Amino acid sequence: MADTTFYQTRPALKAIDLGDDRFAVAVVSAGSEQNLLTFQVIDPNNRFARSSLRVTWTDLTKNEDAFVYLDKTAGFFAANFDHTFRVNISAADAASSTMSAVWMVSNDLREVVAQTDALTLQFTMPGAGPRFFLQELVGDAPNNSAVFPIVLGADYYMTVTRDEATGVNGTLTCKIYSDAQRTILLDTLTVTLNAKVDFRYIFPIASHNSSLAKKHSGFTEGLDLDLPDSTFVNTRVLSEPLNNRALKAVNLGDGTFALGAVIV
Repeated sequence: MADTTFYQTRPALKAIDLGDDRFAVAVVSAGSEQNLLTFQVIDPNNRFARSSLRVTWTDLTKNEDAFVYLDKTAGFFAANFDHTFRVNISAADAASSTMSAVWMVSNDLREVVAQTDALTLQFTMPGAGPRFFLQELVGDAPNNSAVFPIVLGADYYMTVTRDEATGVNGTLTCKIYSDAQRTILLDTLTVTLNAKVDFRYIFPIASHNSSLAKKHSGFTEGLDLDLPDSTFVNTRVLSEPLNNRALKAVNLGDGTFALGAVIV
């Protein structure tokens, strides 16, 4: 049987005949911007406004617990991943240190300061000016990248990647581009990870509550949880040879799929 691709809302499935009554199923990442209206919101002071692709925050302060999140179920963010999105910080109070996480995966439904294990891209506004940095938290111990100075009001197009094949525990990188096509690379932030942790929740924005009334505004848009292609091999021998059969993928509507062999 020739290789066959069965399209599912996300991702696509590719069936590969191994030639010995077995088959492999490759999950082919098709790309999908998240519908942010399906995310949950903790917003006691009405800082957030949402559309399907954008979350905007206005005067989000450092003395409140406020965040937007999606529960992807336990261990969903395992091994390697690529997440892409656009961020624009329009205004921020000066000399206010870390203001928020503009991207975060974690296992706790909390703002940034209260996290124990998490990966984050944070916005900070010290006296030296606005900037982004990556941070790994393991047991509440921070592991930070270098910083990238930004211009308030400018668009930045991010690609955050975890690669667990690099080093002992992998690396976390954030490539920062100035254009939507991601052809003009401004900088790459890197953290050598201290632990391999699987994560449950994704946050496009989360406050950094350190009991200060400093505020900032901005938006994030086009969050895409694009997972690298990966292949899973089913070693069960079918009752009849696969050569005269095709595989049919049936989307069950809950993020899972069923596979069946059908006569062709």
